[in-house]
Amino acid sequence: MYTEEEEDYYFGSGGSGKYFEWQLLIKNQWMRIDNDHVIETHYCQPGAKGMTINTTVGKVFIDFDTLETSNEDFRVQRLIVLPPDQTEDVSWYFRDDHLWCEYGSRGPSTSVSSKDIERHFTLYPEGSLRFTVGSNGYSIDFPSMTQTNLKTGLQRKIRRRPKYANSAGFYSPPVLAGSTSLSSEEPKWEFMNEYGKWTEYQKHSSISSADIEVQYQRNPYSQLTFTTKKFKYELDFAAMTQRNLSTNTISAMNNKCFEWQMLVENQWLRIDNDHVIETHYCQPGAKGMTINTNMGQIFIDFDTLETSQEGRQVQRLSLLPPDQTEEVGWYFKDDRLWCEYGSKGSSTLNSSVSSYSIDFSTMTQTNLTTGLQRNIRRRPKLSSSTAGGYSTTVLPGPSQQSVPGFKWEFMGDRGQWTEYQAPICSCDSSAIEREYMLNPQGQFHFTTHKYLYTLDFSRMCQINNIFGTTRAVRRTAGSGVQPGISSGTGLRWQFQDEGIWKDYTQGNQCSVSSQDIELQYQRNPSGTLIFYTRDFSYELNFSAMTQRNLSTNTVRAVRRIQQ
Repeated sequence: MYTEEEEDYYFGSGGSGKYFEWQLLIKNQWMRIDNDHVIETHYCQPGAKGMTINTTVGKVFIDFDTLETSNEDFRVQRLIVLPPDQTEDVSWYFRDDHLWCEYGSRGPSTSVSSKDIERHFTLYPEGSLRFTVGSNGYSIDFPSMTQTNLKTGLQRKIRRRPKYANSAGFYSPPVLAGSTSLSSEEPKWEFMNEYGKWTEYQKHSSISSADIEVQYQRNPYSQLTFTTKKFKYELDFAAMTQRNLSTNTISAMNNKCFEWQMLVENQWLRIDNDHVIETHYCQPGAKGMTINTNMGQIFIDFDTLETSQEGRQVQRLSLLPPDQTEEVGWYFKDDRLWCEYGSKGSSTLNSSVSSYSIDFSTMTQTNLTTGLQRNIRRRPKLSSSTAGGYSTTVLPGPSQQSVPGFKWEFMGDRGQWTEYQAPICSCDSSAIEREYMLNPQGQFHFTTHKYLYTLDFSRMCQINNIFGTTRAVRRTAGSGVQPGISSGTGLRWQFQDEGIWKDYTQGNQCSVSSQDIELQYQRNPSGTLIFYTRDFSYELNFSAMTQRNLSTNTVRAVRRIQQ
């Protein structure tokens, strides 16, 4: 699944899967911002205009659109640490009347997706791209980051943001040349004992904090079993809980004082990796966020704790002991930003200048002199254990039963189908089948040794999250073989131009080659492929064996021949 060269290149000298680093320029020196995965988590949300961070030099607001700060003396930058042959996975969004929406997320009526726009932007970052949605034509202008309806002239803002990667906050941050760390604190793992006290895992058990951290870095979705003198326990990293295997008593781990749940078929189900939701919820400027579930995308409104789907309820539970209270902050919206009460000096609501009144039922603040009202919000403080998200939030289904008889395989280096098996892989065919039955169009994350992978069921491919290497995947009944799948050796793709068949050749004039097309065809023989030339975008339809110009709608015949 990976080569020795790949491992030596990226992991051989203490590398990590964390591919980004946020830095501040202070006194002509770029300094790494600790816990920058919290910034990254917000930056990956298209609706986030920016965020305020606490530093040793005071509070600094980072504008995500311009990557500028509120302090003239400080500059901010986001560095990418990726192998030379890998590009960052990003998405493109437009602002509709209410929310930021990803291109391609509203069905097949649009002629472009995020990936299509990113390919064009990579080739022509100062150019533009035309596309259609139904009968309407649109143009994207990259320099101004706007989308224009060619019929009405209506303009909308667009944003380009990285995808929230599985590795965000997972590995220890790499130290880049010229950067300076502000701290070097080692991770500490704790459980809540019967007296409500947080207790570190130490020598009285068979594992320590360091042992747990090693296993956690290998696979943040797995479980770890350990023993004490009396009992055997299981740590669940996804749930951040410890379970006594004899008594079934469950304790929270690592100061995780919350749990997000969704009501599905009259049953409250825990939302996996809910620390991602919590991280956003603790930001006063976050109106809400969209999560991916096996029932589709669901938007959670943080003000009302309601969802965009009728009948779907959401709740946030507190896991604190009875004698402890949660630390929360109260915020008001000034002309531009959300500000915490008391953060702008010693003045209070009853100052010598103005008097104010807060109405908790409407969550508003009123100036008693001018009558001006402002919205207020109550949000929990982001604890140090909350940050550290790893993947897109996925809601588990009510059933964990597998369907026997199916085998899952990936295409190996030598063109042979190889089955997923433990212990080389963190999952096997039965585990993959369970996830597939829950959501045949979803994704599944797993590990092999130090690598993280994404198995995309809709595209039937496996993606190395570090190097971006893609391999074909198949699902067979027993030992059966899928018909019509070959290695693609010696096959050539051509289009017909004025009666002459011409090869697809990657270069200045075309973004794909015959090999690229064949790979996509092997993944989904009935699907489509978007590609580009210098002037136009095209759609290649494998079912119809046609190529369509997405601007002019000109259709040409396509063929697949043996060399």
